[in-house]
Amino acid sequence: MAVLGGCKLIKDTFLILPLFLILFTVSAVASSSSSTTFNVTVASNGSGNYKTINEAMAAALTLSESSFVIHIKEGTCSENMEVPSDKTNIVFIGDGSTKTVVTANRSNGTSYGSMDSETLNKY
Repeated sequence: MAVLGGCKLIKDTFLILPLFLILFTVSAVASSSSSTTFNVTVASNGSGNYKTINEAMAAALTLSESSFVIHIKEGTCSENMEVPSDKTNIVFIGDGSTKTVVTANRSNGTSYGSMDSETLNKY
């Protein structure tokens, strides 16, 4: 496990930090998923602890010094994720880059400016 700017990265995971946004693109392989303990699981079909990623983030402790690992099951999550600044050390792990997709529909063409059109926002 590596640490980058206070964010813990798990095997085959990378992080993109453009301006004030945090976007995790996770390509977790079966071996890293099986050895990782998840705090909660998100599945849009209802088979997890939560149906949305935002609900799972709300369950995380505020200003936590330990990692809160959110497993996002295979499928497509259509939501804009808002990570409050008091939700610290949150880790997102999907079932693979071709299996777990997080998408949203905000764009400059739908009355959101470029700075408000991100899928994952840290505020």
